[in-house]
Amino acid sequence: MKPLRPLAKDDYKPLYIQLSDRIVEYIKENHLNPGYLLPSQNELVDYYGISEMTIRHTMLRLTTEGIVERIRGIGTFVAQPKIREQIESIQSLEERLASLGKKVRNVFLKAEKAYPSDRERKDLELPQGTKTLRIRRLKLMDNSVFAIETRHVPLEIIARFSQEEIETKPFLELFSRHDDIRVSMISYIIRAALLTEFEADAMNVPSDRVALNQYGVFYNSIRKPVMIGRLIYLADKIELQYKVEDNSSHITPIE
Repeated sequence: MKPLRPLAKDDYKPLYIQLSDRIVEYIKENHLNPGYLLPSQNELVDYYGISEMTIRHTMLRLTTEGIVERIRGIGTFVAQPKIREQIESIQSLEERLASLGKKVRNVFLKAEKAYPSDRERKDLELPQGTKTLRIRRLKLMDNSVFAIETRHVPLEIIARFSQEEIETKPFLELFSRHDDIRVSMISYIIRAALLTEFEADAMNVPSDRVALNQYGVFYNSIRKPVMIGRLIYLADKIELQYKVEDNSSHITPIE
């Protein structure tokens, strides 16, 4: 079996992202099946000589992304594959809820240049070492927080918008103003989520609060990704409903 590759202390990526990537590589290179028991937190601390906090941050990230499954008191396992659902409706959350008579307010938290994870970078089709602008905002309805939004946008795209627009406007609305970045397809993955410490603090809820993670890759008309991002919903605050129609039936009129 191939061992875990070492970390690079002088790498531009934070250690927890490097370790996340190493564990994903370890699973893929060794063709580990769902349910396989992975090295424990103590084993990883001894192997890499890094802090328990870094290991916990790594495992939280991998659990949220559906790569591993943690069972308290037993261990960390390769997770079962998650169901992926394709959604074709190109409509912002604000627009969908407005149609139901609900107004969503965005509360800006922070925007910073950041290195996306390997998975996020590949989804954006960016070369290694490329930074994006990571934007985080709270979603409020009736003055109550129901979600936290995180977006990664390439720097050359986000430069088209003002700070006020970045802080307050729906991104689909902003992108629709430019033909070359207007969103024409979104690929979503939806799974159960664990809140990070930042997310729990921002929403003022316990970190063990039940949540849903909606991760999306946003494409323009030529299927080039222009943004990736996730909405973390508090599961007791909102219900996601999807309607799927069968368009396979075809009737040819009789002449």
